[in-house]
Amino acid sequence: MGHEFIFQIDRIAVVVYFFSILVIGLSASKDADGDTLRYFLSGRNLRWGSIGISLIAADVLCGHIMGEKGPFAAAMAVDLELMGILGLIFLGWRAGPALTYFNSFTTNDSLERMYGGKVGAYVSLLFIATYLLVRLSLVLLLGAFLIGYFSDLDTGAAIAAAILVSGIYSIAGGFSAVISTQIVQAVFMLLGFAALVIGIVMTPSFAGMHVLGAAAAIGHAGRSSSSFPWLAIVVGIPVVALWLWLTDQYVLQHVFSARSKRDMKRGITFVAVAKTLAVGTLLAVFLGMHSLYIGEAGGSLPSFVKGIVLIGVLSAIMSSLSGLFNSTSALFTMDIYRRRKPQAEERKLVLVGRLSTMVVVLISLLWMPLLGLIGWKGSEPLQSLLACFAAVVVAVFLTGVFWKRATSVAAVTAVVVGIASGAFRVIFEELSGPWQVRNGILLWLVKTQYLNFAAIDFFISLAVIVLASLFFPSNGTVGVLQEAQRN
Repeated sequence: MGHEFIFQIDRIAVVVYFFSILVIGLSASKDADGDTLRYFLSGRNLRWGSIGISLIAADVLCGHIMGEKGPFAAAMAVDLELMGILGLIFLGWRAGPALTYFNSFTTNDSLERMYGGKVGAYVSLLFIATYLLVRLSLVLLLGAFLIGYFSDLDTGAAIAAAILVSGIYSIAGGFSAVISTQIVQAVFMLLGFAALVIGIVMTPSFAGMHVLGAAAAIGHAGRSSSSFPWLAIVVGIPVVALWLWLTDQYVLQHVFSARSKRDMKRGITFVAVAKTLAVGTLLAVFLGMHSLYIGEAGGSLPSFVKGIVLIGVLSAIMSSLSGLFNSTSALFTMDIYRRRKPQAEERKLVLVGRLSTMVVVLISLLWMPLLGLIGWKGSEPLQSLLACFAAVVVAVFLTGVFWKRATSVAAVTAVVVGIASGAFRVIFEELSGPWQVRNGILLWLVKTQYLNFAAIDFFISLAVIVLASLFFPSNGTVGVLQEAQRN
C-alpha cells in the first residue's frame, strides 16, 4: 500500500512538473515569430545572470566519459571540470569578446569568417551529426538509467514525455523559451543534487574510510603508469573540455546572445566560479556517487529523497534536450538552409527553424528503442567518435583564432583527415576486435583508449593545418584576436 501511494505521488509530481515547465516555455514564445535574432539568439538581449544559469543547467547532464568507472573516472571527471574552467576563462575574457566582432549566429559561421572559406559548412554538418548520433544518445541513455534508478515510472514513457514537452516549447519559442525554462530547471536540479548528496552522505556505505580508500586507489593508479591513461588526462580530456566550453555551438550561442560584452564576461565568469565550487564537491562525494552508480548506496536512499532527485533528473534531461534541439536547428537553418537560400525572408527562416526542430524531436523519439537495445555498455563507440570530433574542432578553432597564416583548405583537410581517422578506429575496433588483428600498428590502434586516441588526433589535426597552410598558402585567416584588438 505504501509503495503504491509513493508511486502515485511520483506520477502526480511529474505531471505537475511537466505542465509547469510547458507553461513557462510557451509564455516566453510570443515574441519569436518572424525574427531569427529573437528565435535563435533571444534578440541578443541576455543579461549575465541568464547566461550563467542557463549554461550551468545545460552542463549537468552532458554524459561525457560516463563509461569510465573507479579512480580513473574520478581523475577524468575532475580534469574535465578544471580544464572547462580554464576554457571558460579564455572564452569570457579573450575569445568571446573577439568573436562578437563577427555578429555570428553559429560556431561555424565564426569559423568561416576566420578562415574566409567554406570550412564552416563542413564543421556544421559534423556538429549536427555529432549532436544527433552522440550527444542525444548519451543524454537519453543516462537519463533513462537515472529515471529507472530513482523511480518505478515507465522509463520509456517518462523519456518520451520529456522529449515532447521540451520539444513543444523549443519549437514555439526557440532560444528564449530554452533560456526561460532552464532558469527554473536549474533550481530543481540544485535541489535534486543537494538531496542526493545529503542522502548519500547519510547512508552507511558512505564513510570517511570510503573516501580515504578512494584517495588510496587514485594514488595507486597514478603510480601505475601502465594502467593510468596519462595521455588522456594531459591532452584528451582537456581537448573535450575545450570543445564543450570554448567551441560548442550551444555555449557560443550564449556569447552571441549577450546584451553586451560586459554581460557576456560576467555570465561566463559566473559559470567558471560555479564550476570551481563544483570541483570541490565532486572530489568530496565522487566515490559515494560511484557507489550509487553500481548500486551500493542508492537502494538505501529514503523515498522522498528519490522523489526530489527524480524531478532534478527530469530537469537535467529536458534542459539538455531543449538546448540540443535549438542548437541543431540553428546550425541547420543558418549554416545550411540560409546558404542555399540567401534571399529567404526572416519569417521563412524561423519556419525552417521550427520544422527542423520538429524533425530532431521526431528523431529523438525514434532513436529511443534502438538505444534500449544498445544499452549503456554500447555507448563507448559513440563517446569515442565525440572525442575525435572534439579534437578536430578544437584544433581548427584554436588555429583560426591564433594563427593568421592558417587557410581554409588546410582547415577542411584537417577536418576530413581527423574525422576519417577517428571513424576508421571505431569501425575497425567494432568489426574486428583485438583478437583478430595481427598487424602491430592496427593492434595498437584498436587497443588505444579512445581519449588517448583523441589526443593523438588533436596533434594530427594541428600538424595537417600547419603543413597544408605552409605548402598551399592563401590569404589566411583574419587572426580574430588580433583583429578584435585593433577595433
